[in-house]
Amino acid sequence: MRIDASLRSLADLSGVRDGPRATLRFLQTLLRFNQRPLDELLAMGRDGPPVTRLWLVLETLYFVNDPSAIRRVLVENRNAYSRATNLEAPWLRDLLGAGLLTTDGPEWLALRRASQPAFLADGLAAVAERLAHTTNRVLTTWQPWREPGAVVDVFPHLVALTVALALRAFFDHDVDEAEALAVAHALLRGQEHILRHIRYPFWPPDPVPLPQNIRYRADVRTVRAALRSAENARTRRGDRDSARDLFALFAAAPGDDTREAAQRRRDQFVTTFMAAPENTATALTWTLYLLARHPAVLASVNDELCAWPGGPAAFPARAGVFPQLRRVLSETLRLYPGAPYFDRRALADDTLAGESIPRGALVMVSPYVIHRTTRFWTAPAEFRPERFAPGGDGTDNPAYIPFGVGPRRCIGDQFALLILEIVLPRLLARLRPERLDATPVDVDPQINLRPRGGMLLRLCPTEVRGRE
Repeated sequence: MRIDASLRSLADLSGVRDGPRATLRFLQTLLRFNQRPLDELLAMGRDGPPVTRLWLVLETLYFVNDPSAIRRVLVENRNAYSRATNLEAPWLRDLLGAGLLTTDGPEWLALRRASQPAFLADGLAAVAERLAHTTNRVLTTWQPWREPGAVVDVFPHLVALTVALALRAFFDHDVDEAEALAVAHALLRGQEHILRHIRYPFWPPDPVPLPQNIRYRADVRTVRAALRSAENARTRRGDRDSARDLFALFAAAPGDDTREAAQRRRDQFVTTFMAAPENTATALTWTLYLLARHPAVLASVNDELCAWPGGPAAFPARAGVFPQLRRVLSETLRLYPGAPYFDRRALADDTLAGESIPRGALVMVSPYVIHRTTRFWTAPAEFRPERFAPGGDGTDNPAYIPFGVGPRRCIGDQFALLILEIVLPRLLARLRPERLDATPVDVDPQINLRPRGGMLLRLCPTEVRGRE
C-alpha cells in the first residue's frame, strides 16, 4: 500500500481530510503505537467497533475485538490463518529448540499431541503433593518469604519460586535459592531479548558480539545447565520409567523412542520451562497487588482459608478447593492476562464481523483489551471477583480468553492454575501483602504482562489457624 493511500484511508477513518493534519495524525499514531501499544489498542477497542483498521508504514493491521470474530480466526477458520510473528527463527530456536512455540503445521500438531498427556488431570495430580511440599520449603527457608515485614520487589522472587516448582514437577528435582534466582533472572532477560528480536527484525544476529547478545548467550547456558542438571539427577536416581514426574509422561508418549523424538521432548521442556515460570509468576504478582489494593477482598479470602479444618497444614494440594480464591484468580487473569496480545497472518481472503480481511493482512487479538471492553463487561476496569460467581457476567463469557482459545490454547493452563491454587493459600496464610502507596502500577507488555518497574510490596506477618 502506498503512503499517500494509507494517509487518505487514515483521513477517511478519522474524519480528517486535510493532508498535513492527516500526516501528523498518522505519525503520532505510529509513535504512540510503538511506545505504548496496549494503550493504543485499548483506545481503539474498548468502545470501538468489532474490527478496527490501523494503517502502519508497510501494511494494514486489523485489530479484532469481538468474541465471534476471534473464534473464527482461532477456531472455525483457523486453517486460513498462520502465526504472523516469525517464531521459527534461528535466534529463538537456539534457546527453545523445536518446541510448541517454535513449530507450526504437522510438526507442531505431532508435538502437541505428544505433550498433552503431561498436562491432563492424572499427570498433574501425580505431582501436586510435591508442588505443595516445595512451596512450603521455599516459603519457610528462602528470602524474602522467611522474614516477614520486608519491603521487596516480589516479582523476581516469585519467578524463582515457580522455577523451583517447574523443576520439581518435571524432574522431581529440588533446587537451591541461589540457583533458582539465577535461572529466574536469566529467563527474564531471555524473554526481553526475544522480544527485542521480534520488535526490531534487523537486530544483529546473536553471534555478533554486542553486550546484549553476549548476555543472552550466557542466559541460554544458565537455563540449559539447570535443565541438564535436573535431568542428570533424575537419571542417577533411576526414575526414567517411573510415574513420579511429568518427564515420565512425555517419555511415555506414543512413538517417542527415537533420538529425534527425545530431542523434541527436551526442546518442549525448554519451551515449558521458558514460559511456565514467568507466566505463573506474573499471575501471582498481579494477584498479590490486587489483594493489597482491596483489603476487603483479601479479608474474604483469609476468612475462607481460616474456615478450612486443620489450618494451612491441612490445605489440599489440588485446584478448586477455595471458591473465593478461584474467583479472585479468574478476575486477576481478566485484568492481567499472561499474553497481552498475539497476531495472525491471513492466508486467504476472509470476512470478520462484516469487515473484509484481504489475503496477507496482519490480524491482532488482545485478551487484555477484550477483557476491558464495555460491550462485554460491567465496569470492566474495576476489580470485581464476584463477577465470576454463579450468575455473574464472567460466567461462561465468550469474551474471557486469558489462555487463548482453540487448538493453540495454552497447553499448560491447568498446570498454571494448579500452581496458583497451591501457592496462594500457603503464601497468604503466612504473609499479608501491603502497597507502599496508592499509586497504580503500570503494565509492561513484554511477552508476558509484567509490572513496569517491578512490584514493591510490604510482606506483613499474618496467621491463618484454621477451624478446629
